[in-house]
Amino acid sequence: MQQRTINFLKMTSGVIAGMESEKSVWEGEEEIAGIYTALKAAYNKIEGTNQGILGTDTTGLTDEKDSLFDSITHLTFKLCNKMSAYAKLKKDNVLLPLVDVSLSTLQRGIEKEAVDRCAAIADKALAILSQLTTFKVTEAQLTTIKQQVKAYHAVMDGRKATSGNLTVSAEEISAGVATIREKFDVLDSLVEGLIEDEGFIARYKSWRRIVDYGKGKTLPNKER
Repeated sequence: MQQRTINFLKMTSGVIAGMESEKSVWEGEEEIAGIYTALKAAYNKIEGTNQGILGTDTTGLTDEKDSLFDSITHLTFKLCNKMSAYAKLKKDNVLLPLVDVSLSTLQRGIEKEAVDRCAAIADKALAILSQLTTFKVTEAQLTTIKQQVKAYHAVMDGRKATSGNLTVSAEEISAGVATIREKFDVLDSLVEGLIEDEGFIARYKSWRRIVDYGKGKTLPNKER
């Protein structure tokens, strides 16, 4: 959420708190009461959506993804060292270029593609496992790599799903903020036009005072 939007919502919260504390001044004015009720409802809806966004944190998923990537590539690098020794001993010039690599080379490029390369190397090792047993390559080692690759892709799918939820929520917030701005546009005029309590009007203006204001406002300290 942009800082401009956060500032606007904080201002809205302040206006609602102020209006509630001085309800006796304006509740007899039906037009003000109606607009204020609609404004408050739009704000409360955004608050619920905002809590959903704050509760949908991808940090844990990112940490898990990074941990899996590190483990997969390191395990595969150890496997490559064993397979490279085998390929050199057997003069297997087809296998050697695939496994005679450094850790940095194995991790290079797009992360997902690097993980898929590791999976392909594990598959190749499984296909010739009987020839690699003397190099201390075991089926359990290969299974671990394959399981971690599967877990990595599951985490990536989870991050995509979470990002999708955030996009929807952000759109809902944007629409809600637009609604609140429209209500404020009317409420500002109603307060100045219908309320005779000059002290209340001054306090209302102070509640509405933030860095970010919509265009076309007439109250002090707003964008011209």
